[in-house]
Amino acid sequence: KEIKAEKGAKVCWFSNDRDEYYPDKKGTVGTIDCVDCDGDLWVYWPFESQSWCCVKNQCLLIDTNVKGNIKEGDRIVYLGTKQGFLTDSVWPDRVATGVVDIAENHGCLVIWDNPNVVNDDFNGRTHVWYEDIAKVIPWD
Repeated sequence: KEIKAEKGAKVCWFSNDRDEYYPDKKGTVGTIDCVDCDGDLWVYWPFESQSWCCVKNQCLLIDTNVKGNIKEGDRIVYLGTKQGFLTDSVWPDRVATGVVDIAENHGCLVIWDNPNVVNDDFNGRTHVWYEDIAKVIPWD
């Protein structure tokens, strides 16, 4: 399914910008409250009870319902596991983006945009579980 930048859509913070209203780490998932006439996003972040303005280049529009919705060539973002970012060198050590190389039943093989997020032995290509990723949707 295609998700548009509209109320209720999910976004993932992906900027180095910092202030008291922005998330302090990449990978924070928020919900769009509205898109104003200039195309700016008003987003509810998990730490706030009101929405705050950001621009589209500060975050990625995502679909968190990825199981059965991922195919070869899709862009994804790795958000970590429920335990955070495991340091075993197989999975990325931080929030990372990549392209699906092979989609399988329980996860997919990903070619990471930054191959340094995994151990050199993997040549920038590793497996991730569907519950740890979101599909990146192109902005409308």
